[in-house]
Amino acid sequence: MNENVLVSIIVPIYKVENYLEKCLESIIAQTHKNLQIILIDDGSPDGCGKICDTYAKKDSRITVIHQENKGLSAARNAGFEIVKGKYIGFVDSDDYIAADMYENLVTAIEKYDTDISMCSYYKVENNVVSKAQYPEIKDCVYSKNEALKELLIDHKIQNFVWNKLYKKELFLNVRFPDGKEFEDIATIFYIFEKINSIVKISQTNYFYVTRPESIVNDVSRKSINNYLEFSINRYMYIHKKYPELKIYNDYKLVSTTVRAFYDAFILKDAEYLRSDNFKKLYDKFKSLMKKEGPSILSLMDEEEKMNTCTLAYNIEYFKRLVVYDRNLHDAIKNKRSLKVLNNDFNVSLKVDI
Repeated sequence: MNENVLVSIIVPIYKVENYLEKCLESIIAQTHKNLQIILIDDGSPDGCGKICDTYAKKDSRITVIHQENKGLSAARNAGFEIVKGKYIGFVDSDDYIAADMYENLVTAIEKYDTDISMCSYYKVENNVVSKAQYPEIKDCVYSKNEALKELLIDHKIQNFVWNKLYKKELFLNVRFPDGKEFEDIATIFYIFEKINSIVKISQTNYFYVTRPESIVNDVSRKSINNYLEFSINRYMYIHKKYPELKIYNDYKLVSTTVRAFYDAFILKDAEYLRSDNFKKLYDKFKSLMKKEGPSILSLMDEEEKMNTCTLAYNIEYFKRLVVYDRNLHDAIKNKRSLKVLNNDFNVSLKVDI
């Protein structure tokens, strides 16, 4: 391991007072010690700003930026302005990382001479750690085109920025879109375009924490619009520039459509669902399934296949699946009984959306 290599870690922070200390402790405990830790307090109204300042006094590697609330993208972009490291990493402030994560990522990126290194991650909900998500048995090196394909499939290589280590120059002339949600989708493909190769290591070092807010509160017209805007723009860009990725690009648009309709049904917004944008999206989805259905379905797991086929051939039943899934989520969260869940399910099905 090259202990002299400086790694800059950007941590955007907003309303995570109950999670922040665990996150910061995991970063300062890294076995790779040569770190520039950049904390961006994005106008957080709780105690996050004070926690950041306290840690900065204890560890000279920490720099704190306090700014008015501008959103996740603007916070990350502010961090770029003071980056000094050869490599850049990101940690979300409600997550935490294994002590050897950056040691492992630095070792791999230099050993294999790649532009990005990445690890698998665990999901954490209610302090329960799930099994590793898409782990590798051994270190795997992907070429640029292989990586772009896997990024579209979104299994082995996911559209997150936070479980990866990047050469600093990959972010020249690339920034996250201010004021938008799903900023990773808007950015990461265009970063991957610049690479020659990426290595995914066999270790699972990142802990992605899902917070207990209701699924309904995570969905809005804005979030769906941002998701569709970035996804469709990327689809058209890849369609023109990378014809060899056609089937993977079509798969991604199909899965995007399923996600968008799922979220829109949660909103119970009939006007929104009848809009021209949704009609055009659904028509394109149906066309792709008619032409490429078997090839697209071959890239999916069983749950994806069920949801996709249901949306394609029985949209009313898809709506029922969404209602059931939403109520199941809320029942688990609130520890309600299955009997109550079933009663709510029957009532929910009568709602005309």
